[in-house]
Amino acid sequence: MKHLVRKSTNVFQDLRLCHELFQIFKQTQPDLILNYTIKPNIYGGIVLPSHREGMPTILAEAAAMCKPIIATDVAGCREIVEHGKNGYLVPKQSVVGLAAAMLKMLQLPEIQLVTMGAAGRRKVVQEAEQSLIAQQILKVVQETIEVASIQTVRLKKIQISTRFENLSTE
Repeated sequence: MKHLVRKSTNVFQDLRLCHELFQIFKQTQPDLILNYTIKPNIYGGIVLPSHREGMPTILAEAAAMCKPIIATDVAGCREIVEHGKNGYLVPKQSVVGLAAAMLKMLQLPEIQLVTMGAAGRRKVVQEAEQSLIAQQILKVVQETIEVASIQTVRLKKIQISTRFENLSTE
């Protein structure tokens, strides 16, 4: 499988690698491939091999749907996937690492897949709640700053008008 570890330069090469990967699975784990292709596991996960990501929405959506995840260990993906808890992170550009993680996930008992999926959901729900709380706090702070700014402007106007009154009375 060492010949599979290389940088891909085009889509056709990627497709060939996927085909080679499937053939390896088919030869080494025929029962898993047969069961997976004919009768998919209802807890089936998602795989996102990527060179770089911002914040991959697909992973957040998969986690929210209680799906275990396999993703590349790059920024964005590692913010959603906790290796071994709600999925697996694989090294960037490693077809062998990706294949190993996929094989490992295919061999997991359903209870472990359910546990991984539930952990992913807890993580995204908790972080979404924290994000909402942070947004609400930010809104309150901005409103407070606006009120303080308005009050400061009013105070300055009062000070200026008082100075003019003092000047005109002199």
